[in-house]
Amino acid sequence: MSEKALSKATAEDLPATIKIRLSDMDESYIFVSIFGWIIISVGLGIYFFGPDEITYNVFRGPTIGQILLASGLYIASLGVAVCALASQLKKKCVEKHLAAKEALVNEALDFDDKDIPAGYETSITWLDERTFRVEFAKKEQVTDEMHEATN
Repeated sequence: MSEKALSKATAEDLPATIKIRLSDMDESYIFVSIFGWIIISVGLGIYFFGPDEITYNVFRGPTIGQILLASGLYIASLGVAVCALASQLKKKCVEKHLAAKEALVNEALDFDDKDIPAGYETSITWLDERTFRVEFAKKEQVTDEMHEATN
């Protein structure tokens, strides 16, 4: 069989190159991460370059500006928490992207396990982010390739 560029493949079409329509990954976490790093920078800047002493009126108490100048490390800690939140958002975005990719691959492969010949497994080789090659390979060959990929 000659190799074809398809959007869907049956067992009879293999080996085949399949192209899926995958949307780009949501990267909104980058803005949260940048915001966190800005907060960290401001907090450390206040801590290292801020005043050594702060005087305020005992009757009125410190102003908002004086409180901020007195708590540089607390501000930096807030920035670290925002960066940790961005890291969790990134993890969720990557998981969502990979789940969508897996669903599209399963949708593109239009055959069941019963269609795979005895002694063979489905072998998928990614050519780029949206294109992969699928074929039937002997079970030993797939296991050897997986072992080489992990070493």
